[in-house]
Amino acid sequence: MGLSLASLNLHCGLDRHGTPYEVTAAVRTPAAEVVLVQENWRPRGEESLARRAARALGYDNVAELDLVADTPLAALNIVRGPVPAGSGAFGLAVLSRLPWREYTTIALGAAPGDVAGTRFAQVAEIPLGPGGVLRVVNTHLTHRLPYGPGQLRRLIGGLGDGGPPTVIGGDLNMCRPTVHLAAPYRPILRGRTWPAHRPVAQIDHLLAGPGVGVVAPRVVAEVGSDHRPIRAFVALTRSPRAQADGVERLTGCTRVLPSPTWMPRAPRRKIPSGPAGPRTRRSSAARRPGGGAGRDTRSRLWRAAVVCGCSSPSTRVIRATVDSSSAPARSRSPAAARHRARLFAVARVSRWSAPSRGSSSSYSCSSSAAARGQSPAAPVHQARSLRVVRVSG
Repeated sequence: MGLSLASLNLHCGLDRHGTPYEVTAAVRTPAAEVVLVQENWRPRGEESLARRAARALGYDNVAELDLVADTPLAALNIVRGPVPAGSGAFGLAVLSRLPWREYTTIALGAAPGDVAGTRFAQVAEIPLGPGGVLRVVNTHLTHRLPYGPGQLRRLIGGLGDGGPPTVIGGDLNMCRPTVHLAAPYRPILRGRTWPAHRPVAQIDHLLAGPGVGVVAPRVVAEVGSDHRPIRAFVALTRSPRAQADGVERLTGCTRVLPSPTWMPRAPRRKIPSGPAGPRTRRSSAARRPGGGAGRDTRSRLWRAAVVCGCSSPSTRVIRATVDSSSAPARSRSPAAARHRARLFAVARVSRWSAPSRGSSSSYSCSSSAAARGQSPAAPVHQARSLRVVRVSG
């Protein structure tokens, strides 16, 4: 069995301009059984944003952790501009529809100049069926470099090696290449999450440890915060048959993607070694039975058209294009084949119609002198510097 997991940075309930948005609707959007919340805000003497949303949406299990208490909202410097007046607590929260059997926290240390002070991680162990436990970790690392990667490694060390299968989620304030420092935990989601109105980087992540399979990881649409939510269905891969019903119920898919340690590797193909002897260059006909130089040319032209975003040319179009090439292009050298591919790609990118079967001169070059060149560099020069034009008639 598994569960749907989401992570959301609430940004203290403010958008990028400092205007409050509907937090309950934002938490409802990922439609997850467990929601990891960062930058939760609790005004002084009132209920926190996360707990208010949990009560409205039916999350019976809520755990909050304050990183900074009794501080003005303006002192957090989360918005460039005016923010609502008042003070309160700033921290983390875990919202779950499933009960957990154990809840702990891990201190990750403080970074110089970080207004949040000492960073922490919330750790909740959630039972999944008979004998199955999934450990869910929520954290918000510092944005002060280079202390974020150190806090991540401190979190990995605090989790240890002998615990249950674990998923780490939250705002890590680091891009995907840096997240690989969390080995053996692996990133399971790829997509830009910040800033929400025009995302340019992924700083919100879900990291899965050994024994955890993932289905349908995705970045959710903008909900009001300056971060976009992320969501995935996670399950224990040690017993994939026991979790098939839960996966199909929430995702419509019965396939659970296993972790790399559980995934079988495909056997490598062994290339038989031939008789010893001098290496010789074989012709195109010898390399491709039943083909030859014409088949090699058609393959090159088709690849050039696809790379340039054009529709795949038919055999008739390719034959007409080859027939319309200049003298160096009719040779059978590799350079000439590359020239024909470039010539065809330029014609297709320029939105010209393909030549018919009978038109052997639909395309020509604007410089006949270079087209008649017989040097090895002539085809390359022709493809790079000459302008292909369409000849009427």
